[in-house]
Amino acid sequence: MKKTHLLVAVSAAAALASCGSKESAQGDAAELTARRDSLAAVIAKAEGELAEIDLKLAVLDSSAQWNTVTLLQAGSAQFQHDFNVYGTVRSDQSVTLYPESAGRIQRVLVRSGQKVSAGQVLVELDNSVVQSSLAEIKTQLDLAQTLFDKQKRLWDQGIGSEVQYLQAKTQLEGLQKRLSTAQKQAAMATVRAPFAGSVDELFAKQGEYAAPGMPMARRWAKKSRSTSIRST
Repeated sequence: MKKTHLLVAVSAAAALASCGSKESAQGDAAELTARRDSLAAVIAKAEGELAEIDLKLAVLDSSAQWNTVTLLQAGSAQFQHDFNVYGTVRSDQSVTLYPESAGRIQRVLVRSGQKVSAGQVLVELDNSVVQSSLAEIKTQLDLAQTLFDKQKRLWDQGIGSEVQYLQAKTQLEGLQKRLSTAQKQAAMATVRAPFAGSVDELFAKQGEYAAPGMPMARRWAKKSRSTSIRST
C-alpha cells in the first residue's frame, strides 16, 4: 500500500511540473513574438526613412559617379537629319465674285474645280431689257448721226443757222453717252474671272434670281503653296 501511494504522489508531482513548464514556455513564446513584431516595425520604419534620405542625397549630390560606362569606336560617317513641316495652304489670290446687277441667271458656263483664264465669262444674267434698250439707242444714234452729218455739211457751206447745227450736235452726243451707259449696264449682266485660276466653289444655278451681294463663286486660287517641306 505504501508503494502504491508513493507512485501516485510521484505521478501527480510529475503532472504538475509538466503543466507548469508548458505554461512557462507558452508565456515566453508570446513575449518573444511580441518583441519580434515590435522590432520588425521599428526596422521597417527606419528602412523607409533611410530610403527617403538616400533619394534626397542623390538629388543634392553634384559629384555622383556612374559605374556604367559605354565605349564607342570613333569614326567618320555621313550625318542625315530629316524633318517634316506642315502648314495651311493659302492661295496667292482669293476672292468671292458677286453680280453687279440683278436678274435671272440665264447660263452658268463653268463648274466647280474648273480652270479658267482671266476675263473668261463665268455666269450670264438675263439682260434682254438692256439689249432692247441698246437696239433702240443704236437706231436713234444712226438717225442722229445722219442728221448731224447733213447739218454739218450745210453749216460748212454757210447754209442754215448755228442753232440747228448745235441742236444736231447735242442730240448726237447725248445718244452716244446713252449708248455707252447701256453698254456698261449690259456688261454688268456677266460675271467674269478677274484673273487666271480655278473655281473652288460655285453657287450660281441656272434659272435662279441673282442680285448684287449674292455670291456667284468663291475662292479663285491663282497659285498654291506646298503643305509639306522635307529638309535633310
